[in-house]
Amino acid sequence: AGGGTATVETYTSETTDFKTALLKLKEVGADLVVVVAQTPEKYGVIFKQIQDMDWKPKQMIVSEVAGGDTSLFKEYKDFMEGMWSADFNYDTTYQPFMDIATKYKEKYAEDLPYKSFAATGYDAIHVIADALTAVGNDGEKIKNYFYTVKDRVGAIGKLSFDENGDLVGGYIQVIGKDGTWVKVE
Repeated sequence: AGGGTATVETYTSETTDFKTALLKLKEVGADLVVVVAQTPEKYGVIFKQIQDMDWKPKQMIVSEVAGGDTSLFKEYKDFMEGMWSADFNYDTTYQPFMDIATKYKEKYAEDLPYKSFAATGYDAIHVIADALTAVGNDGEKIKNYFYTVKDRVGAIGKLSFDENGDLVGGYIQVIGKDGTWVKVE
């Protein structure tokens, strides 16, 4: 069902001017633009520069950095309408997550940024600590320990690993709608 030519433009984390790369994409008539940036602020710069070019690709997909953050909608609500992303499947109303967010806010007097990264990073550290406590510092035993983890309470919810040692669950698709990210059912 269709196909076409892919154009890839890359940049470094220090880049602040994306106009040349964006102009190339606009000139080739890119229908789909996939942007992977490291911070919501970087997405803001890219979105602004696209808007300044009076261009909106037919479809945009952004990484979980944007997909897990609603702050960009304050300035780019209309631009982000219909934009696709992914986010880690977690619930910000889940009490263990809320506890982490509250502690962060108490300590730093601001809301927890990068919520999905904070929650998954928190859980990863604690699952590894559990493994080290249970089986010691032995790579094979740690690997096998992960196969036994079922319904461990973490910041993202109950954690379980499958027969390959992969986390059960994972990412969900979200779409920009009415100024927020909405889970795609």
